[in-house]
Amino acid sequence: MNILNSCPRHEEGIIFAYLEDIRADPYYGFKVVYDTAEAEKSKYVVAIISSQRKSKLDTFGTGYKVTTSAVTDFASPNDSNSKSYDVLGYCALEHLLDFRLDPPRGRHHRVALVLISKTDKDGFHVEKLDHVEPTDEPNAITYFRKMRTLSSGSVQIPPKRDHGH
Repeated sequence: MNILNSCPRHEEGIIFAYLEDIRADPYYGFKVVYDTAEAEKSKYVVAIISSQRKSKLDTFGTGYKVTTSAVTDFASPNDSNSKSYDVLGYCALEHLLDFRLDPPRGRHHRVALVLISKTDKDGFHVEKLDHVEPTDEPNAITYFRKMRTLSSGSVQIPPKRDHGH
């Protein structure tokens, strides 16, 4: 999981979340809501995704826009296979294979750890991603769920206000 080595330190704004925890925010790029409590703002959110489809490529300036549709949350214990999302990233030719989420030959899906910088009507915008090898998938889920628990444990649920009733 080399991507985590190049990420900012936690106190510099990185949080772990399931895709279903991530919401659009018109002012900040995204917000993370664990159950009913909103997490502190962060620069990036890390998630583990699974793709069963080939990525679509479009030229964009001097590089490429890579879009993958019908992506699912790989680590969520909820019925995440029924929810699907679009992810997109921008890259130069030398990083094109890194951003593609095409399933490898002989496999029905590709798993990746992604660094999300924003979400909007087009989907989740991926800043970086790191493919997870099939043999590492069980360990990646375990590790990710622990990190999400640590991230969500730092959320303070605001006290209920007494409106004098």
